[in-house]
Amino acid sequence: MIKKITIVTMVILMTAVLAYSQGRGQGYNERPLYRNRVNRLHTFDVTAAAAIEGKVTKVEKCIEGRGRYAAGVVLTVATGSQNALVRIGPAAYLNSNNWEFKQGETITIKAFKGTGKYEGEFFAAEVNQAGKQLILRDKDGLPQWRQSLQGKGRGQGRGRRR
Repeated sequence: MIKKITIVTMVILMTAVLAYSQGRGQGYNERPLYRNRVNRLHTFDVTAAAAIEGKVTKVEKCIEGRGRYAAGVVLTVATGSQNALVRIGPAAYLNSNNWEFKQGETITIKAFKGTGKYEGEFFAAEVNQAGKQLILRDKDGLPQWRQSLQGKGRGQGRGRRR
């Protein structure tokens, strides 16, 4: 009897050790995603900042995801001989800050370079336009509109129970 218990215990321990040693892996991603200081995933590299200065040639709305902040604003900015595609942020956040973009305006943007499927694009962190400044993300890439997502509840996260 003791021999059977010992064998079963050894099999369980060996299985646990093998499963733990496998690690998490990368899944279907080709390369690791960038993470910021609070371990959130980004579609951009916070260590690769860029300054973009030029004229706005196109203002577009895009829809990605669901919810209040799904509708975003994307700008095409002419920077000399090239055009830069810059993802600004949610239209709702821009409207709440009385911020509007028009074609032909000169603009300066501090942005992070996109990664993965957003390679070649930029994600705005700070926008300067006509003497006004709008901060969109902090140095770690966390969006400023995340604070407006926080409700007035107690933070229990239980929703409505019946």
